[in-house]
Parts: sequence; C-alpha cells; structure tokens
Amino acid sequence: MYSNGLHAIGLLEGNDLLNFLLDKGLASKSFVRFISGKVTPEIKKLFIEKLGVINLTSDIIYNKESYEHQIIDIILELGKADETYFDLIIPNISIDGNSISSRNISDDVFFQIKRGEVDYKYELSLSSVLPGYKDQTSSVTSIVEAFPDLNKTDLRKLFKLSNKKTSKNFDEIERIYD
Repeated sequence: MYSNGLHAIGLLEGNDLLNFLLDKGLASKSFVRFISGKVTPEIKKLFIEKLGVINLTSDIIYNKESYEHQIIDIILELGKADETYFDLIIPNISIDGNSISSRNISDDVFFQIKRGEVDYKYELSLSSVLPGYKDQTSSVTSIVEAFPDLNKTDLRKLFKLSNKKTSKNFDEIERIYD
C-alpha cells in the first residue's frame, strides 16, 4: 500500500515509476498500455525515444487495440503540439523492414481535366503508370490505410507523404515513352 511517507524511502508510483522503468530499459511495444492515458507528454516522449525502431507491416490492419496503433496514436498526439517532432521520429519507423525517408511520395496521383464547363477528376496509381516507383510508394501509401481509426491527414504528415506534381509525372512519362 502506498503512503506519502513511503515515497521518501524509495517507493515510486505514477510518472516517477514510469520514468524509472523506461530509464532502466523496459520500453517495449507491450509497455504502451502503461503509457496511454493520463501520462505527461515528457513520459510519452521518453517512451517513444526508448522504444527504438517501430516496425510496421503494410499488409496488416492495425485496430485500436494493437500496440502499433496505440504507439502511432501517441506519436500523432505529440506531433500535434510540434510537427517537427515527426522529423525526429521518422528515422525510427520502418515499413516491411525498410526504413522510410524524410520525404515520401504518395502512390496516389490526382488530376483533373476540364471539358467544356465540367471538371473531370481522375485518380491513378503512380506505380502503375511509372513502374519504377513501385517499391518507393506502395508500402508507405498502404500504411496510411492500415490505421483506419486514425486521421489520414495526420498520418500523411507523420509519414511525410506528398503527391508528386502532375507536371513532373507528365515530364517523366514523356521521357520514358518518347
């Protein structure tokens, strides 16, 4: 049983206990169950830092109960306060065993063509049009979809996903197919 007087003789609880355990190297995916909830942002950052590499698999759907979902949720929460936090974390995330870079190209290509008064919007897969991008785009794009309960815009920020400009796609297609 805990009492205020026992803290003076070394009994730890709450954030002090979590901080002690993390400093002693007990960070693991399953440890996230103690980090979720009403824990200070400093403890959450320490947990993510001590966790090391976060391995994700593009063909798995991560539901709210999965450790990976809870870990990514914490990272998104910390990144909302300071988006530069994502830059610190991105080197520690791997997808299908491959590390991801600080800028990733989305496999989604959106463009529109105006015919008369009507705008027609189209979506293509970059890797299907330019096969050289297959290994670079599909796994990072699919990992965003692997977290159905999390905000896609926030995930795209975390994974540094950006769409390649349509004009650059057309230029590359012309070089290849001319």
